[in-house]
Formats: sequence, structure tokens, C-alpha cells
Amino acid sequence: MAFELPTLPVPADVNGVPHLSVPDGSGYRTVPISHSVKKGQLWVLVSSDDPLPFVLAKRLEFLTPDHDAIDVARMSKGPISIPPVFDAVTTGGTSQEIFCGGFNALLLHHVISGGTTGGYATIKMSPKSLGTFIDHHGKGQNIKNAATTTSYISLFEAIFDYIKVVLTVTDGTHTVIVQPINL
Repeated sequence: MAFELPTLPVPADVNGVPHLSVPDGSGYRTVPISHSVKKGQLWVLVSSDDPLPFVLAKRLEFLTPDHDAIDVARMSKGPISIPPVFDAVTTGGTSQEIFCGGFNALLLHHVISGGTTGGYATIKMSPKSLGTFIDHHGKGQNIKNAATTTSYISLFEAIFDYIKVVLTVTDGTHTVIVQPINL
């Protein structure tokens, strides 16, 4: 059990032994100060009958300003590296399936060069490998469904575990890269 150091003077029992009082289920229990140890700004009771406070004290050592910030990069799955799905191609097609399990969204980067009408890329998805792939439902941002000559990035939200990229090319050279992410 951990608690803050009481304000001085420290109370003493009838024999003059300093003590700290800590609440328990039956009222109050008096513990001699010699059975406690100071960890930072906290006093932790030490007893052979109750090792939990000592374990708690070890854990409290990490509750310092150096360790209390949330490191989002360590909490997330982190980026995964996927080679270009289509790399400098001049014809369209459908990619192999790409596993995106554990991610809930997908960035699709489509680089277009040298075309007068261009093309566009979209995704199909399936909840299982080698399953039936259906068109993405359209929830996201900057999702194309008509040819463009300008490179772009699309965000597809609420994806299944497996996706395929469908590239439609009218002319020009196209490179498509995907990045599964969590929103």
C-alpha cells in the first residue's frame, strides 16, 4: 500500500514509537515507521506477510516524468513496408491479394506521368484469403472512380483483412503504392 508522507510531527504510539496509520477494512491499523521505506515522494509499507507493497514500490519507480508520456508510435502497429503494387506500368490490371489484418484503413499513392487522360486506382476487399473480393464501399477521402492525369493519394477507411488494387489505365505510366494504417 502506498501513501504520501504525513505532515510533521509524525504521530507516536503510547511507548513513543513513531507510526503511520493506514486504513484497513476494520478501521485503522498502526504500523511502526521502521517497517516502511520511502520511494520518491511515497512511503511504502514493507512486511514479510505482505510483499505486494514492495512490488508496488518497484512499479512506482517508473511513474516519473521521464516515463509518463504516452508513446503512440510504440502503441501502434507501426508502418509496414510493401513494395509498389504496380511499378511504372502502362497497362492496367488487378494486383495479388495484400494482407492488411490489424489495420483499419489504407493509403493508396498513385503516381501518374506522361498521360493525356491518365487512369485511376481503387481497391477490392475480402474478409478472408482467396475469398470473394468486393468493391470498397467508398468511405474515405479522395477516392477516384474516373480517369485523372494528376497524381494523388486516396484514403480508404474500414477495410477488410485482404485487399486487391485494381488499376485502370487509359494512357501514361503509373506507379501505385499502398500503406495500411490505423485511424
